[in-house]
Order: sequence, then structure tokens, then C-alpha cells
Amino acid sequence: MDVQIWDVPINATWSKSNILVDFAYNEDGVEIVLLEEESKQRWVMHFEEVMAFKIISNEWAKWSTAQIPPDGGFFEIMDSPWLQALGTTENPLAKEPHHFIICCEQELIEVAAWECHFTAK
Repeated sequence: MDVQIWDVPINATWSKSNILVDFAYNEDGVEIVLLEEESKQRWVMHFEEVMAFKIISNEWAKWSTAQIPPDGGFFEIMDSPWLQALGTTENPLAKEPHHFIICCEQELIEVAAWECHFTAK
């Protein structure tokens, strides 16, 4: 497992830089609304073709955050054990989804999806 910084337009100087405002899941994917702590800018993150997601409160996320750098709030996991457990590596011809991690003030969100779009509100 290799943790990489995910280059996003949202500012996150540390793992609790953003506040989760809303989370929605439907047939169109997952939509996450975040509030930047310092600028008060709202952002909408839209994940299409979602394979799986999980939200963990920070007090119970110690096992998930153990290998995440303290600086920053958006990461991608390469060689993800979670994606392997979901069976995404079984078909070598299929495009493997990404394992995204979004750190919030009170939550840790993980999403297995192929892409994400950002919109400032």
C-alpha cells in the first residue's frame, strides 16, 4: 500500500482542514459537499461510477489513518488492499478504480471510484 497526495483544488493544510456539510449517494454516484475551514469556500465533489464507499468517524478511524501523512486532507491509495478485497484486481483487462481518501474535521471518507469532478459553490 502506497499513500499518495491527491492533487485537488480544495485547500487542506492538515487532515481536519475541511468540514463535511453533506453526503449523498444515488444512482448518479456519490456527492460530497465540503466547507474549507479557512476560506469558507464550499466545494462539491461528484464521484461517478462508484464501486464502494465508507465513512468513519475520526475517533474510530485510527487504523485507517495510521499510514496517512498528517499534512493534507486528500489522498489516493495505490496497491489498495481494500480494492483487492472488493475484487477489482481479478480482471487484468478491466480498468481498476481509484481508492480516494477525503479527511474531514470529524470524518474520514473513502471512495472507490473511477473519477471525481470538483465544483466551487
